[in-house]
Amino acid sequence: MKLQKYSLDSSRSFERTRELESENSRLKEEIAVLRANPDVSPHPDSIKLQQLDLAHRRLLDQLRYVYDKRVDFKLKKYIT
Repeated sequence: MKLQKYSLDSSRSFERTRELESENSRLKEEIAVLRANPDVSPHPDSIKLQQLDLAHRRLLDQLRYVYDKRVDFKLKKYIT
Protein backbone atom coordinates (compact mmCIF):
# COMPACT_ATOMS: atom_id res chain seq x y z
CA MET A 1 0.00 0.00 0.00
CA LYS A 2 2.75 2.44 0.93
CA LEU A 3 4.62 1.49 -2.21
CA GLN A 4 1.59 2.37 -4.33
CA LYS A 5 1.30 5.74 -2.56
CA TYR A 6 4.96 6.53 -3.18
CA SER A 7 4.58 5.42 -6.78
CA LEU A 8 1.53 7.67 -7.23
CA ASP A 9 3.30 10.61 -5.54
CA SER A 10 6.34 10.07 -7.71
CA SER A 11 4.21 9.93 -10.84
CA ARG A 12 2.41 13.16 -9.89
CA SER A 13 5.71 14.88 -9.14
CA PHE A 14 7.09 13.78 -12.48
CA GLU A 15 3.99 15.09 -14.31
CA ARG A 16 4.18 18.40 -12.46
CA THR A 17 7.88 18.69 -13.27
CA ARG A 18 7.12 18.15 -16.96
CA GLU A 19 4.36 20.77 -16.86
CA LEU A 20 6.68 23.29 -15.21
CA GLU A 21 9.49 22.57 -17.66
CA SER A 22 7.07 23.05 -20.55
CA GLU A 23 5.80 26.33 -19.11
CA ASN A 24 9.35 27.47 -18.45
CA SER A 25 10.33 26.70 -22.05
CA ARG A 26 7.31 28.58 -23.39
CA LEU A 27 8.05 31.59 -21.21
CA LYS A 28 11.70 31.62 -22.32
CA GLU A 29 10.54 31.68 -25.95
CA GLU A 30 8.15 34.53 -25.19
CA ILE A 31 10.93 36.50 -23.49
CA ALA A 32 13.19 35.94 -26.49
CA VAL A 33 10.49 37.28 -28.83
CA LEU A 34 9.86 40.31 -26.61
CA ARG A 35 13.57 41.08 -26.39
CA ALA A 36 13.92 40.77 -30.15
CA ASN A 37 10.92 43.07 -30.73
CA PRO A 38 10.77 45.59 -27.88
CA ASP A 39 7.78 47.91 -27.57
CA VAL A 40 9.19 51.37 -28.25
CA SER A 41 5.93 53.29 -27.94
CA PRO A 42 5.82 55.25 -24.71
CA HIS A 43 3.16 54.44 -22.16
CA PRO A 44 0.41 57.11 -22.02
CA ASP A 45 1.04 57.61 -18.31
CA SER A 46 4.70 58.46 -18.94
CA ILE A 47 3.64 61.15 -21.42
CA LYS A 48 1.19 62.57 -18.86
CA LEU A 49 3.91 62.52 -16.23
CA GLN A 50 6.27 64.44 -18.52
CA GLN A 51 3.56 67.01 -19.22
CA LEU A 52 2.83 67.41 -15.51
CA ASP A 53 6.53 67.76 -14.76
CA LEU A 54 6.88 70.48 -17.39
CA ALA A 55 3.80 72.32 -16.07
CA HIS A 56 5.20 72.07 -12.54
CA ARG A 57 8.53 73.54 -13.62
CA ARG A 58 6.81 76.41 -15.43
CA LEU A 59 4.73 77.17 -12.36
CA LEU A 60 7.82 77.17 -10.16
CA ASP A 61 9.56 79.55 -12.54
CA GLN A 62 6.56 81.89 -12.44
CA LEU A 63 6.44 81.76 -8.65
CA ARG A 64 10.16 82.51 -8.41
CA TYR A 65 9.73 85.44 -10.78
CA VAL A 66 6.84 86.87 -8.75
CA TYR A 67 8.69 86.30 -5.48
CA ASP A 68 11.84 87.97 -6.79
CA LYS A 69 9.84 90.97 -8.04
CA ARG A 70 8.07 91.24 -4.69
CA VAL A 71 11.35 91.12 -2.79
CA ASP A 72 12.89 93.71 -5.12
CA PHE A 73 9.86 95.98 -4.64
CA LYS A 74 10.06 95.73 -0.85
CA LEU A 75 13.81 96.41 -0.86
CA LYS A 76 13.36 99.47 -3.07
CA LYS A 77 10.56 100.70 -0.83
CA TYR A 78 12.80 100.50 2.25
CA ILE A 79 15.84 101.95 0.50
CA THR A 80 14.07 105.07 -0.80
